[in-house]
Amino acid sequence: MTNTDLTLLEIIRIAIKWRKPILIAAITAIIASATVALFMPNKYKSVALFYAGNSESLDGRNLFNNKSANNSIFGSDDDIDRLLSIGNSSKLAFYIINKFDLYKVYEIDSNETPYHREYVLKAFNGNYSIEKNDLGAIEVTVYDEDKNKASDIANEIVAQIDNYNKEVIAVNNGKNTNVYKQRYTEKLQNLEDLKDSLNFVRKAYGIFDHKTQNELLSQETSKTTNDFVSLKAKLRIL
Repeated sequence: MTNTDLTLLEIIRIAIKWRKPILIAAITAIIASATVALFMPNKYKSVALFYAGNSESLDGRNLFNNKSANNSIFGSDDDIDRLLSIGNSSKLAFYIINKFDLYKVYEIDSNETPYHREYVLKAFNGNYSIEKNDLGAIEVTVYDEDKNKASDIANEIVAQIDNYNKEVIAVNNGKNTNVYKQRYTEKLQNLEDLKDSLNFVRKAYGIFDHKTQNELLSQETSKTTNDFVSLKAKLRIL
């Protein structure tokens, strides 16, 4: 009998014939799965979401520029990439590892192996991920056997990413501030030089009250013009 001749009836007949081995295999698989699931520790999942802010809004060059090219409160792809880089950095990872004593949680003894840092980092990365989701938000996911600790770690990661990001922006703004201070000092010196020049001109030409002197000059000009017109008329009569 070929495979093409195998009908549903034949399949049922074969299943009945080998029912005991099939039943034993199925029961064995169920028991094995239940045993593994029973001895595996439960892990809780904690997810924290946040959006990248627009770093250009904090740039000193744009603070007083109402015509800035990007006035959105949400960050660009560069802002998101910077936050993801911070979230995947070893600096952040070991801060969380030390703060929550994850060496103990992952049962890694630094005295037993010289590679304890690599092992604990690998274990941490296996229980942590950070990525941009479909809605443009940054999603932090943490797994832990303690649901409260999973939540605390996720929230602490978000807080530290924000702190590190502010430090980076502050450094950049500090550089810009130094440039602005230098320009301000130069403009202030130019203003002082201009004041000195004006004082010199006032003293040289006797200008002390330009408003009053301007009014007197206008009056004298008007009077002189009238006199000139009167004399011209008289000259014409003569």
